[in-house]
Amino acid sequence: MENTKKYDIAIIGGGPGGYETALYADKLNLKVCLIEENEIGGTCLNRGCIPTKTLYHFAKEINSFNKLSLYFNNNLEKINYTNSLDTALSDKN
Repeated sequence: MENTKKYDIAIIGGGPGGYETALYADKLNLKVCLIEENEIGGTCLNRGCIPTKTLYHFAKEINSFNKLSLYFNNNLEKINYTNSLDTALSDKN
């Protein structure tokens, strides 16, 4: 049993609640064991809310740029939405 590790707290799940709890426990100088099957951050951070908000913001910026282009009599090159979105999605994964 010499290889047994001792922790003050074990947290199951590395989603938003789990990793925040682990960080808080660390600030209290507790030895933390965080158990996560997949990715730290869970669905929200890695595939859900946050990536969706990023893509939404990206689309708004492209739209603003294209409106600006119209204001300057199309002297600015318009952005191709499809290629830009495909690039953003491939970079996400």
